[in-house]
Amino acid sequence: MSNSKGPTADTGGPYTVATGGTIGLDGSNSSGKQLTYSWTITSGPGTLQNASTQTPTFDASGVTSDDTATIELTVTGKKGNTDTDTTTVDITDSSSPPTADFTYSRKNKKVDLDGSASSDEGTIQSYEWDVGADGTIDYTGQTVSKKKIPSGTQVKLTITDDDNETDSITKTV
Repeated sequence: MSNSKGPTADTGGPYTVATGGTIGLDGSNSSGKQLTYSWTITSGPGTLQNASTQTPTFDASGVTSDDTATIELTVTGKKGNTDTDTTTVDITDSSSPPTADFTYSRKNKKVDLDGSASSDEGTIQSYEWDVGADGTIDYTGQTVSKKKIPSGTQVKLTITDDDNETDSITKTV
């Protein structure tokens, strides 16, 4: 608790950082004589670098989804009096889901399917083809060649990226 003779802690914030990123915290609005700083994460993910300085760094490099960390700053003044302030760091998922797309070509009764038109900022880990859009995975892989698929059949492509996010598209071939 603040007292009239002691220091006053001020964490700044609240702060926002993307998953995998870092952000500087700023206790420079704290007041008092000859302050020492002690920052701690009281709940949530992440790590602190230089936690005994006025401006430590919050590191969300190991965080992969939306979350919130609660950060506490304790300042200690010249005479040993302390004050504490708390703030939050909102961690927002910086990844985008993939976008499924495919092309096809028909030669008589045989169809070639090509999922290379699909995209993701990361890596697409799997391609699953559901011919007839009946919920059964008939083929896997980015391309499927020379399969007998009747004209007018619905084909659903579902892709999954390296963040385990998915997208699907259905076309009539």
